[in-house]
Amino acid sequence: MMAMTNQSRQLDAQKLKKFNFLALFNRWTTILLAVAAVFQMVFFPSVANFFAVVTCMFGWWVTVRSILLRSIVERYPLSTLTVMSYSLRQFHFPMMFTLLDAHPVIYNLNTPYEVFTHSLIGIFVLSLAHLTYRFLLERYTYFFNRIQRAMVWARLFDSPSNQQVWLIGMGGLMAMFYVYFYSPSVGNEVSGAGNKFIQGLIPFTYAPFYILLNHLHGSDRKVTKKNVIHLTLFTIALFLVSLGRNSRGAFMFGFTALGFGYFMGLLMGVYIPKFFTRRNIMIGFVVLWLLTGPLADIATAMVVVRKYRHDIDRLELLKLTYETFLDKEQLEEYENMSAAPKPVGGWDEHYLDNIFLSRFCNMKMNDASLEIADKLGGIDPVVTQYAIERPMAVFPDPIMKALHININKEVVNSYSSGDFLYDRVGGANALGGFRVGHFAGFGMASFGWWYLLLLYIVIIPAFFLWDTFVIRTRNSQFKSIFSFIALISLTTIFLYISFENVLYVVVFVIRGWIQMVLLYLFFFHASRLITRILKNS
Repeated sequence: MMAMTNQSRQLDAQKLKKFNFLALFNRWTTILLAVAAVFQMVFFPSVANFFAVVTCMFGWWVTVRSILLRSIVERYPLSTLTVMSYSLRQFHFPMMFTLLDAHPVIYNLNTPYEVFTHSLIGIFVLSLAHLTYRFLLERYTYFFNRIQRAMVWARLFDSPSNQQVWLIGMGGLMAMFYVYFYSPSVGNEVSGAGNKFIQGLIPFTYAPFYILLNHLHGSDRKVTKKNVIHLTLFTIALFLVSLGRNSRGAFMFGFTALGFGYFMGLLMGVYIPKFFTRRNIMIGFVVLWLLTGPLADIATAMVVVRKYRHDIDRLELLKLTYETFLDKEQLEEYENMSAAPKPVGGWDEHYLDNIFLSRFCNMKMNDASLEIADKLGGIDPVVTQYAIERPMAVFPDPIMKALHININKEVVNSYSSGDFLYDRVGGANALGGFRVGHFAGFGMASFGWWYLLLLYIVIIPAFFLWDTFVIRTRNSQFKSIFSFIALISLTTIFLYISFENVLYVVVFVIRGWIQMVLLYLFFFHASRLITRILKNS
C-alpha cells in the first residue's frame, strides 16, 4: 500500500512538472477578453465604449507580459496576486460582468475616459513598482532571509493541526458574535484596547475552510467526509451570524478565500486542475445558481434592511432580513430603484446588477471619486489634510500623544473617505454613510497627479511584506509553503489594491502586518497548548 501511495505521488509530481497552469490561464483569459471586446463593440458602439474596451485589452496585455510570468509568480506569489487582482478588477471583470448584465463596460459612468485612463496608468505604476521591488530584493536577499528565519523560529510556517484550525476558526466566530451581537458598539465606535483586540480576531473566522486545502500550508492530511460535514455546519453558523451582522462579505469571504486558495495552488503547481469532471460541473452549476439566485436575493435583502441595523437588535434584524428575502416584489422594486438614473450631483454606486459580483468589480467607485475631484478643480488643502490625518487615526492613543498628533479619532473614524469627498461638494447627509471611494479620485483631490508617485513608493514595502508569508523549501512534494496566516488573508490580498487612500498602505507597513503576525502567533500557540492539554487529559 505504501509503495502504491509513493508511486501515485511520483506520477502526480510528474504531471505537475509538465503542466503549466499559468500559461493556460494567460491564454484563456486573453481569449475570453478578446471575445468580450468584440461583443462590447458590436452591441454597444460608441467612442467612449471603444476607448474603454481598448484600454482594458491593453491593460490586461501589460499585466500578462510584465507580471504573469512563471518565474515571477513562483518567486513572488502574493505580491504578484495583488497586481494581478488589480488588473482583473479594473480591466477583465468589467468587460465580462457588464456583458452578463447586457450593459456596456462604461455603463452608468459619468467620466469614462478618466476612469479607464487612471486605471491604465495605475497598472503601469504597479508593474514598475513590482519591477523595482524585484530588483531591490535580488540585491538585499539577506535581509529578506533573516526576516523569514525569524518567522520560522516563531513557528509562523508550522502547519497547524485540524484541531488547531477549528479552535482558531471558532475563536474568530465567537469574536464576530461578541462584536456584532453582544456588544455591537465595538464595531461602530472607537473602543478600548481589549475590544480592539477581540475585533482583530474576526478575520480568523475563515480558518476552517482551509482544511480543504491542507497542501498549501505543507500538510499531507487528506480531507474526510467528517471534515466536510463539520465544515457544512460551521458554514451555516457563519451564515446566520453574517445575516445578523448585516454583512454580505462576512459570509462570502469564506468561499472566496477557498476559491483564491485553490487558484494559488494551481498557479504554484500544488494541484492538478480537474475542471471538467462530472462532479465539478455539477458543483459549478449549483454555485452559479446560488450566486445568481438565492444568495443574490439574500444579499439584496440585507442591503434593503441595512438602515435598521442600528435601531433593532440582531435577532430582529435576522428575522426582518428573512421576511424581506421572501418578499420578491420588494427586492425587485429595490433593484429597479438602484438601476434608475440618479439626480445630478447625487452619490451613485450602481454598476453591476449582481450584488455579489459588484464586490469584486465596481468601476462606479472610481467614477464617483474622479467626478468629485473634477468638481473640486484640483488639489483641495482640506482633503489633503484629511488624507494625512485619517491613516494616523489608527494608531493607539499613547503613540499619538508621544508624536504630538492632535486628531479626534472618534470623529475621523466615523465616516469614510468617500463620505468626506461627497461632503466637500455639498452632498446631503454625507458623513456617516460610509460610501466607498477610490484612490484615483481621492488621490487627485488630495495630492493631484503626485498620488501616483506616492503609490509607487509605498506599495514596494507592501509587496515585500506580503511575500514574507511564502517560503521556498527543498521538499520535493512542497516547493513552496504558505504560512497559514497568508491563506487566511488571501481575500484581503486579492482586494488589497482597492483602498480609498494610497497612504493607507503606510498603515499596513508600519502596523497592519505586525498586528496580523502577532494575533496569528497568539492564536497558533494558544490553540497548540489547548490541543496538548486536551490530548493529555
